[in-house]
Amino acid sequence: MSELPSPPKEATYHLCPQCTRAVNAQAQERFCPNDGARLITACGACGEVIRTPYARYCTGCGAPLTHRHHEEGQRRGVLSPRDS
Repeated sequence: MSELPSPPKEATYHLCPQCTRAVNAQAQERFCPNDGARLITACGACGEVIRTPYARYCTGCGAPLTHRHHEEGQRRGVLSPRDS
């Protein structure tokens, strides 16, 4: 019998909190080319990764995906500065 193919790896995204542009995480972009804002890689409230390019709120906790929440997550230790 032939082996079943592995399921595809789930895509994750980085999101611009200002213009809401989403980029596949594999592109490894850190800043938005539209406005220069640092892309958000995960929810600042709970650390959940962004799994859809349409996300405006975290699918793990419902928090808005904004710089304010991302910075709060860094202060509380949910995210490290390198995740920003």
